[in-house]
Amino acid sequence: MKRIANAPVLIVSIVVLINFSCKKTIEPADTNRTNSQGDTTAVLTSAVPYPAKPSLDCNYAPNYGDSVLFSQPGTVGDLYVYPVNNKGIKGTYLSWPVGLDLDAQTGAIDVTRSESGQRFSIAFVLEGSADTCMSNLIVGSAAYMDSIYQLSQSSKTAVPYFNANPNAPNPCLDNSGSGCRFDYNDFAKRQGIEIDNKTGYIDLARTMKHSPFGFSRLTEQPC
Repeated sequence: MKRIANAPVLIVSIVVLINFSCKKTIEPADTNRTNSQGDTTAVLTSAVPYPAKPSLDCNYAPNYGDSVLFSQPGTVGDLYVYPVNNKGIKGTYLSWPVGLDLDAQTGAIDVTRSESGQRFSIAFVLEGSADTCMSNLIVGSAAYMDSIYQLSQSSKTAVPYFNANPNAPNPCLDNSGSGCRFDYNDFAKRQGIEIDNKTGYIDLARTMKHSPFGFSRLTEQPC
């Protein structure tokens, strides 16, 4: 009995690996922003379970001025977005799932370092209260489904989805003018990822030729 066919198997888990901009669909949100880091050092790192009974209709639910936030290409330094409510009110900010760079004390989000294309639940717990006031927020842009691709049996292309909606059409396929631009800092290219800079499609077969995981092929192994 043998396992693992001699066809390469590629595990794709690409979230913040590839820089992306799309001038056709991305507009800045009307939020309080700063390009310099302020008092945002108290990021909550301990795992906190998702609340059993969150309050979705609460005055303290974090409000960032828009439901979708976007990183801005060419920004010098990290881009921070702060809640427009709860100013001067003591409490703790939380978020689910992992991937949002959120300051637990101020509620500041480092959009640059957060996972893009994902939907997050953000909560605020007022000091002295047990109520979890929650809102939803999307860090816009492109992301890729976590998948295992066996190149001999499945598609040889990894296709991005946008703004946390895998069912939405790719806005880059029919863009005009400056349109979309992926991997504008060549982060993916330097890691051997073969990506179409206009559509975001990743050529898995060509990527494997660069041995991105330090091997060139998988061999048969006995059980």
